[in-house]
This record gives sequence, structure tokens and C-alpha cells, in this order.
Amino acid sequence: MTLSTAAQTVEDFFAGGAKAAKFEDRAYGSVIGGEIVADPVMRQQRDYETDELMTYPDGNPMMQMLITVQAQPATEEDDGQRTFYVKGQLKQAVGEALRKAGEKVPRRGGFLWVKYVSDEPVTLKNGKRGNDKKIHAAKYEPPKQAAAGQFFAEGGPVTSIRLTPPADPAPPGVTAEAWAAMNPDQRIQMREALSGANRFTDEPPF
Repeated sequence: MTLSTAAQTVEDFFAGGAKAAKFEDRAYGSVIGGEIVADPVMRQQRDYETDELMTYPDGNPMMQMLITVQAQPATEEDDGQRTFYVKGQLKQAVGEALRKAGEKVPRRGGFLWVKYVSDEPVTLKNGKRGNDKKIHAAKYEPPKQAAAGQFFAEGGPVTSIRLTPPADPAPPGVTAEAWAAMNPDQRIQMREALSGANRFTDEPPF
């Protein structure tokens, strides 16, 4: 076990961590997703049965990306966050979603949704049937306020500011700072996106 892997494990032990994003078996068409609430991290895969770190035949580590989203409103019992372990076919689906969005990597503040599409039968080398391969589709939207935040951080000129009454609180999953930076039209768009992003739903946003 490498030092970096051990450090990550200790950190997770004390900090807890979001629950894994899981679909009910054969619940085709169901969607999990929302705003990405933490910087995606890379981690080496582990064998489900032995918990040993996994490598390719040449010794290189088999990696996966962990992406945590605000999948549903937080409650006292559940913070509503779910983590996607992006590898295999899901990596292909997320990669395609990124390309369609004109992005190379998922970023904190962006939105990621994953849809459970189907199962494909798997035949092992010995001829026996293995566990079905789950097929997913994904949609990604870049952070809406990234460009605006950069503009104000650099001290660009402000010609006008559209204010929204303080009675309009930020919805679950959106920080007060990000909400305050949005104009009314952007808030409407965000609420429409979150109406499907902050809950498990059979009505996918794509």
C-alpha cells in the first residue's frame, strides 16, 4: 500500500464520506445526479472480495475517479451527497458527456447526472455467465458561474448589478455566495435544473 493511499484511507476513516451512488437492480431509466460538491479525486481500485489494490498485468495501478454530487436535499439523517466511482463503462459514459459539454474534466460546481440504461450479459473465460454489465448514460454541465467569478476576482469593471430581494434564499446544494452572484434569469435556470438534480427521479434531465 502506498503512502498516498494510506493517507486517503485514514482521512476517509475520520471524515466519513458520502454514500456510494447506487441504482436499484434493473431500475432502468432512473437517474442520480446533482451539483459536484467536491473536487474529483483519483484512487486505485480495490478487489471487492479481497480488498487488495488492483493492478494491470504490467503492474500499473487500475485507477478510478470519485465524483461526489448533491443528489438530494440534506436532512438530519442524510446529507444527500452521493459518490460515483467512475470506472469501466461509466468512465466511457462520463467521458462522452464531458466531450459533448466541451470539457476535458469534471469540475467542482458543475453538474453531473447518471442514468441507469440497461444490463448486458457477461460470459467468463470458462464459459460460465458472470455478473451482468451495467450500462449507463451521463450528462455534464460546467459550472455556470465560473466565468463570472473569474471576472470579479480579477477586478473587472462592474457596469450594473441586478439585485434580487433577500427573501429569495439559495436552494439546497447551492452556496449562498454562488446564489448571490446570479441574476434573476440565472436563478430561474438553476432552480429548473435542481428540480431534477436534488432528488432521485425517473424523469431524467436528458
